[in-house]
Amino acid sequence: MNTAYNSRKASEDANTRLRALVIATDNHPSSGAFLSMATLCKLLIRDQNVEPLVVLPRSGAGEKLLREMSISYVHIRSFSWVRSLGQNRMRSIIEQMVKRPINALAIWRIRRLIQHWKPSVVHTNTIYSYVGIRAAQRAGIPHIWHIRELLEVGQGKTLWNTYRGEALIAQSDYVIAISDCVAREYARFVPPERLITILNGVDETIYHQKAKLVLESDVPKLFYGGGYDSTKGFDELITALEKLKGLHSFELFLLGDVPSNIPNKLRAARILENTHLLGYRNDVPSLLNNMDISFCTSAFEAFGRKTVEGMMAGVLVIAADTGATLELVQHGKTGLLYRQGNAGDLSKMILESLNYPEKSRLIAQNGRQYALGHLTATRNASEIAALYRTISRIKENLV
Repeated sequence: MNTAYNSRKASEDANTRLRALVIATDNHPSSGAFLSMATLCKLLIRDQNVEPLVVLPRSGAGEKLLREMSISYVHIRSFSWVRSLGQNRMRSIIEQMVKRPINALAIWRIRRLIQHWKPSVVHTNTIYSYVGIRAAQRAGIPHIWHIRELLEVGQGKTLWNTYRGEALIAQSDYVIAISDCVAREYARFVPPERLITILNGVDETIYHQKAKLVLESDVPKLFYGGGYDSTKGFDELITALEKLKGLHSFELFLLGDVPSNIPNKLRAARILENTHLLGYRNDVPSLLNNMDISFCTSAFEAFGRKTVEGMMAGVLVIAADTGATLELVQHGKTGLLYRQGNAGDLSKMILESLNYPEKSRLIAQNGRQYALGHLTATRNASEIAALYRTISRIKENLV
């Protein structure tokens, strides 16, 4: 009897159209958080009978992606409440004095939008903004905080006011962590009944089986998906590849905006002539289809989108053994892990993968199958839509 009731209730829920006001904190398609949000909204519309409306904090290149995906959006100017750990205290205070009045206006405008558009939930996409929860509280509707970052250990950043910020986050109806690693960090101050892990996902429909297996070409193609600040570990990769010079041929492909000092580092390591600077590209699946090995060398990943993209593309992934990467990669089965911070160990893993191509092909194929089975955007959207409906039912019961 209960099973039939639950099945009927699930069917009714799926047929009930919900609205979600999604608060973005940036506006660029190269941002992993923005891309994940856009993909989520697309799938909520297509598969989950949810109508999202995205609130953008400023104009930017991400709008083109939203239009391509037929996702509605509005602009309401607001600022982040995150600062660098090393930022001058006086400068931080001055910035807060300037930005808080603008954020106060944004809260008022979002509250007006809520009253007019009547969403079931406000969904803040990252930890970088607080205007969504303030507007939701004043409008009296539920709020979800979707945390995609490990600020201090992963990005070298913190909130303007850590104590007050953590207290505000804990007031959300639910806090979504994109990995168990993130959940453990925020479990310090978020009540356990409100903290949920929903693994992030990558759009599986755009990653197809490689035309050729990895390491079938005479010259292996190595791919680095961008990120060049001190937390991303790119210098480790340079050092590791320098050790391989003379032992194995390779080509290195670098995605994203490469800082001006990187070519000099590559030249000093004698690998500049092996390197291709790709710049920003919107055809990453096609690029990966032609690669053999993909790297994730970050000191600490909250999820590891680049890792999953490589796995879905059927590329051999070599990643640092820290953060959420340990939840994605099983060493020797779905990818290879090296000791983060140890360029010698990274070099050893690269050399082993090149010297034993058959084993590398098997690991790459296993990685693809694992990602397609566990790390898809479709699964992610389904679980988030289910949370929306849970919140909606609770709200209805309280009215």
